[in-house]
Amino acid sequence: MRLVLEQRFPLGRFHATAWRANPFDDRGEWPPSPWRLARTVIARWYQWDRESGDGARDQLDRLLRALATSSFSYLLPPAARPGAVLRQYQPVGFGWQPADRTKKLKGKKMLIPGMRAHGRSLVQDNCWAVPTDEPIVWFIEGEDWTDDLAVLLDRCLERMTWFGRADSFSTMRRLPDAGGRAPNCRLGDRAAPGAERVLCLLPLATREDLERISDDPAILETSVPPGAIWRFAKFPPPAPLRPASVRHRRLARVATVQFALNCAVPPEPRALCRLTVAFRDRAVSLLVQQMEGQRLSWSRASRTSREQLATFIGKDADGRPIQGNRHARFAVWMEKGGPSRLVVWRRPDPYAAHEVPGFDETEVVALLRTASKPLTWAGARWREPAWSVSLIPLPHETPLPWEIEDGEARVWRSMTAFVPSRHRLRRGLDRPEEDVGSQVRRELELRGWPVEGLSVAQIGPPRWTSVHIPPSTRNIRAFVGDRLGFDLRLQFKAAVRGPICLGHSSMLGLGVFIPLQHAPDGA
Repeated sequence: MRLVLEQRFPLGRFHATAWRANPFDDRGEWPPSPWRLARTVIARWYQWDRESGDGARDQLDRLLRALATSSFSYLLPPAARPGAVLRQYQPVGFGWQPADRTKKLKGKKMLIPGMRAHGRSLVQDNCWAVPTDEPIVWFIEGEDWTDDLAVLLDRCLERMTWFGRADSFSTMRRLPDAGGRAPNCRLGDRAAPGAERVLCLLPLATREDLERISDDPAILETSVPPGAIWRFAKFPPPAPLRPASVRHRRLARVATVQFALNCAVPPEPRALCRLTVAFRDRAVSLLVQQMEGQRLSWSRASRTSREQLATFIGKDADGRPIQGNRHARFAVWMEKGGPSRLVVWRRPDPYAAHEVPGFDETEVVALLRTASKPLTWAGARWREPAWSVSLIPLPHETPLPWEIEDGEARVWRSMTAFVPSRHRLRRGLDRPEEDVGSQVRRELELRGWPVEGLSVAQIGPPRWTSVHIPPSTRNIRAFVGDRLGFDLRLQFKAAVRGPICLGHSSMLGLGVFIPLQHAPDGA
């Protein structure tokens, strides 16, 4: 009868040392030995017997006799290789630590504190790297196998969790047939050049032989344990390692890309726009370089490239702002009182009639490459330490902020300061129809939001906020272009859908409103 077993190592490592081998001279047992398989089956049989109570010792003896009288061959993964050497400390000799608990102090022996514990010894751990998607196939052939013994072997293999040392996790099962596979490694009685020794069972091996422990005096001085014999295996030539062929599949357009913020010092609230500007500019530079084949600024790129970037940068090839708010938006999201993630999205306003395409594969790759290097919100001539922010891409399945998912609410509050787009003061007085409330209503009405019955209330005093400024004057000083920003509360007559982004530099994270119940400080 022929049995076919499939063995996998989920962690990609098989840890085991051949019998009586010095770990510092041995590269690890390979292939897995029939002796180790038999001892593992015994251990799992006892577990099955404790669980079911149906086992009988004569069944175990018959199972071991079938294993001992069988011949073994393997289908070894051609990509298997000796793994990287690990060195670990293992416990040895229980006793006082330190062993010598006395020391001389001023010519007298003094007793020093100690404790009874295991000592530690550095041991070399050799392993074989086994591909997780390529199993080891065992071919076992013997005349003593019966259907009931094969089923009993299945019960033992079902309970196998490791094979070799404790960190060598393994699963094993019996297959109905070989599926057209053939052995590429057979065990022979004679040593051939390049063959490795494999510990196998003698036909007369007994359960007592297999259940001996390594400290048993009967095996301490023997080259092989009782009931075992060395056989020899010739490995198949290793297959050349090549990268797996990956079929490129174009990614579907996505409307939102998110990054978690990782920083030792969080960005200053007044400088959040500087961070989004730095991120957007780097992404635009990468896109232009990919389109033109060389590093160019947006203004020096070809007209075709500038037209393709219109919905990303927010202006057409002639530098005029595009209409309809069809451009990408960048914002640092505030959660629990501090910045938590950077969100990039391109989707239509809730009350807009036009459609806005999501980010294509080229744009997503540029955003991910942009996040591969840390960013700073400091100006070029800022004398303080330029703390940086690392961006960690989040999976597309990560839930979006509730406001971007078209959440509805009646009362909205500023997450980031609203900066009026127009100058509102003349000689220190509000210009007619240019106060903060009027500018908010005008902008909402132009975008289709219902403004009837809208009330706009200012929360707290205005605060200086950095806004987007032209590149020609951006790095003159630390916060050039700072303007007064206002924290506002918008109360509509009925619930409206978000997101709401208004005012100067709203495409770069200023003037973002969130529902009052989701405000960071709970106000």
